[in-house]
Amino acid sequence: MNTLMILGYLGLGAFVGFLSHLILQERGIKMLPGIGVAMAGGLIGGLISASFNLVGSGFYALINSFILLFTFNVFRSKKEPVFESE
Repeated sequence: MNTLMILGYLGLGAFVGFLSHLILQERGIKMLPGIGVAMAGGLIGGLISASFNLVGSGFYALINSFILLFTFNVFRSKKEPVFESE
């Protein structure tokens, strides 16, 4: 595990967060919190798959960032804002 892999996982998560903002627009969370949540999901998925020595840890980081962002958007309350900027 090196720093470049961690930056790659964070980059994949940021890309997924940006794409989700483009696709969902006003229905999802705002852009920066979405990118942050997806980056956290990418980092978690990449580190878990790298710790088990699975091939394609970037793919697992990508999938985990999608899953975390999806669950964050589905289970959030529409009435109460998740972040103050909403």
